[in-house]
Amino acid sequence: MSSFRQSTMSRSRFVGVGAFAVLAATAAPAVAAGEEPTTDVVAGEPVPVSSTAYSYLATHALTERAQAMDLGQFVASVPVPPQYRSANLDLSARIDTAVDAALRSPGGCVQLVVDPKGTGGALFDYNVVPVEGQYCD
Repeated sequence: MSSFRQSTMSRSRFVGVGAFAVLAATAAPAVAAGEEPTTDVVAGEPVPVSSTAYSYLATHALTERAQAMDLGQFVASVPVPPQYRSANLDLSARIDTAVDAALRSPGGCVQLVVDPKGTGGALFDYNVVPVEGQYCD
């Protein structure tokens, strides 16, 4: 069973690490194309999500595994159609930033938020958020 926990209202499901990779080709970037994600990000509380969004909170162990396997680089290397390349690279950078910030907090983890109501022509929107250890399994 996977280490991601879905935390939207009354629903409960488990998904695997592949959720990050699946997002790469079809998601709207949380950072505008060509912008660098901020590197002074710090872990905090999990972000609230709308009733249409899904929130997956990784365990600390899975967050460590994401860093060890260089998940951001893996996502960047996934072959995607040219129109999705920018979103793919943006997701890669956001994963790296969020994982690094989460692991600076003892026991920290990442939260992945996916909203199937995409904007700007995307199939869905996403966000990768560093979370303080006190909120992680």
